[in-house]
Amino acid sequence: MKKHLEIVGITLVLLVVSLSGCTEESGGNINKFVGTWTSLGNDFYIDIMVLYSDGLAKITNHGSTQDYNHPAAWEVKDDKLVINQTDSELIYTFSYSFSNDETLVLIQEIDDRTFGPYTYKKS
Repeated sequence: MKKHLEIVGITLVLLVVSLSGCTEESGGNINKFVGTWTSLGNDFYIDIMVLYSDGLAKITNHGSTQDYNHPAAWEVKDDKLVINQTDSELIYTFSYSFSNDETLVLIQEIDDRTFGPYTYKKS
């Protein structure tokens, strides 16, 4: 019986250790996005994205006569960046790819309005 409990205990420890690596990867992608991202000459609605660690965001687009700041929420879901512009209920879903040093991100919108790809630089 004691031997059986030791085997079960070792199996549980190995299972917990292996599963803890799974959550680390998704958390790592979320942390990569936190910060201020500026468009690199994209002809797209979002010029600056400020993504906060609490899931909130500020989206800025430059109009012809003034800048517009929009409150938003964001998350990484199913390996996609999802931005919900809360003042207009627009939801953008993007596939993404980071550069090797994680200071550039290439995003491609995924839906009927497919635009992109767009490049943003982290400042």
